[in-house]
Amino acid sequence: MSSSFYRIVPELEQGTSEWLEFRKRHITGTEVAHLWSGQVKFEQLRDEKLGLVSKPQLNTEPVLEGKFFEPLIRAHLLTTPLGRKLSPSGECPTPCLEVVSEPYFMVSLDGLTDMGIPVEIKNSYSKSKTSYKDVLENGSFSKTGKNAGYYAQVQWEIYCTDAPCAVFCTHKSLDGKTFCPDNFKTQIIKRDPEVIKELVAIAHGFKEFMDTGKLPELKVGKRAITPEPQDEVVQLIELYKTQNEAYEAANAALKPLKEQRDETAKLLVELLPEGVNKLETSDCSIVREERKVSIDVEELSQYLVEHKLMSVEQIDTFRRDASYANRIRLK
Repeated sequence: MSSSFYRIVPELEQGTSEWLEFRKRHITGTEVAHLWSGQVKFEQLRDEKLGLVSKPQLNTEPVLEGKFFEPLIRAHLLTTPLGRKLSPSGECPTPCLEVVSEPYFMVSLDGLTDMGIPVEIKNSYSKSKTSYKDVLENGSFSKTGKNAGYYAQVQWEIYCTDAPCAVFCTHKSLDGKTFCPDNFKTQIIKRDPEVIKELVAIAHGFKEFMDTGKLPELKVGKRAITPEPQDEVVQLIELYKTQNEAYEAANAALKPLKEQRDETAKLLVELLPEGVNKLETSDCSIVREERKVSIDVEELSQYLVEHKLMSVEQIDTFRRDASYANRIRLK
């Protein structure tokens, strides 16, 4: 998948020493989310990037369990109606990418669908007795999610991929070894321009802090984000609404071009000589086509019955099987 907004960093595998070094030269989704939520201070993140303090351990039991289940969660997502809709190919790579206009901004994705929608995966530690239910039920809006900046992290991924939304997946195993479909849940998280604006300002502020040592005057800390219901129907409705908004915007932009094109086509056809209905050139075919007037089938049927030319039963034998048109009206 390619985009003019971001650049996928080739041959950069997450978790490798090269990846860790690459992260030191960028600000990541996790980092900007922690700054936004107030979990990490500017000075602390600077010291971690400069190697002045040790970073949090990445080999703890919860982290290792999360790494074990991440590919299983991603694979299960692709078997759901939502996953099949977003990635018909059945694939969901995990690239690292930079924003083209802001090469200091990077993100390491848990998944990127065929439609360019990022996927964020959170596995709740199997031995946790307090937070997992809240995370499963409320996802990025959970108390744990707010404290860790899950919502902000997903918004950063949406920004870096120039996407209209993201998929947030949560899961908890009962024994820490076996994937549990009943404890798997997804949320569609829509693009939040206000939060993205805050995150970009924080990222710029941190870069300036790294360059000059001057702390930016930015408002950071936890924000109240209202959760929304997220059953499967609601998720697909949210996805449809997001796609419809993009379609209507594109359609509105194309409408003047379509009108101009149709007017030019009309002029071309009018230039055909009398009695000539088709003209071929090396790169164009101009056709004047006479369309037959449609017949009112129901009115014809009524006439035939009234004049006893055919019975209703005889007419019904000519009817085709019923077909259904999909129609969705947004309120």
